[in-house]
Amino acid sequence: MKIIAAFFTFLCLALMVQAQSPVGDWEGTLEAPGLKLKIVFHVTAKGDQYSATMDSPDQGAMGIPVTETSFADNKLSFKIANLGASYEGQLDGGSENIKGVFKQGPATIPLNLSKAVGETAKPDRPQEPQGPFPYKEEAVQYDLSLIHI
Repeated sequence: MKIIAAFFTFLCLALMVQAQSPVGDWEGTLEAPGLKLKIVFHVTAKGDQYSATMDSPDQGAMGIPVTETSFADNKLSFKIANLGASYEGQLDGGSENIKGVFKQGPATIPLNLSKAVGETAKPDRPQEPQGPFPYKEEAVQYDLSLIHI
């Protein structure tokens, strides 16, 4: 009986590992000398086909197209043609972390990703900032009737 229970437990665990999915938002930080950038990948699926976009919130770059997305044997791969970049990572057993590397040009930088919880953080750059400001503010007005084109 113990052998049957052990086999059943093993079978359930094997099915759970195979059922892992990369779908969702994954975030991490690229760190190199003089560089620290947050990177977010948004992975979606239609059937067994995956697609993704990439954000670099610290640079204000959102929705960068990932031209190739693949997932097999818990290995996730992205190619971002517009940036001449790629990413390859391995999902861990709990599917909450991906350990991998980001490549762009000659650079290979470790980039570990974690499943994003809630909304991914965006840089604090409000479009309607509120004072007081650390600079002098002065209202100006122009008479456009004096402009001759």
